[in-house]
Formats: sequence, structure tokens, C-alpha cells
Amino acid sequence: MNGEYVMVPDAGFSLAGVESIAVAGDEVGNAVDVTLTSEGAAVVESAAAEAAQAGDDSRLVIKVGGEVLSAVAVAEPLEGEHFLLALPPELSAEEFTERVGRG
Repeated sequence: MNGEYVMVPDAGFSLAGVESIAVAGDEVGNAVDVTLTSEGAAVVESAAAEAAQAGDDSRLVIKVGGEVLSAVAVAEPLEGEHFLLALPPELSAEEFTERVGRG
């Protein structure tokens, strides 16, 4: 993933419910605007806090429909149900939103 080796057993993933997802505006680049359910937000907040505390080499791995689509660095814990997710260049925001819709 992005030139890095990512290994996470299936048991290491938790389902985070998505309320809505949309391609972010052109001014932010290749990104999606994500709103989670309250339960989904709790899952992502916990996982992001772990990733942020684990250091620079740690990644928050995002899997949709059985496929790892992104592994993002987390500089600080996320809070709330809404966030902007920057995507790697090889994955378009349009494709990502379609996959989440099918996921």
C-alpha cells in the first residue's frame, strides 16, 4: 500500500458504520468527506487514537468490501462523526465512494 508493506489479520478490523460519503471539493484534492454513525465514530476514534499513539510508522488501515483501500498516517486522534479523508493518488475519490456504497 503506497509502497509500504501492510499486514493486518482480519480479526484486527472493526466495522465503522458510514452515514454518508461524498467526493470532497476540488480545493482539497483527492479526498472524501465522511460522516459516520455515532457507533462508527466510536470505532474510528478508538482506532485512530491507537494509531496516533503508536508513532510515525503506524497506519490506520481502511478496508472496504474485503479489500484494503488505504493505510493512512494519523498525526492526532480523530474526534466526532465527520472528517476529511485524503486518498492515495492511485485511488480516485469517485472510485472510493462507489466502493463504500457497494461495500
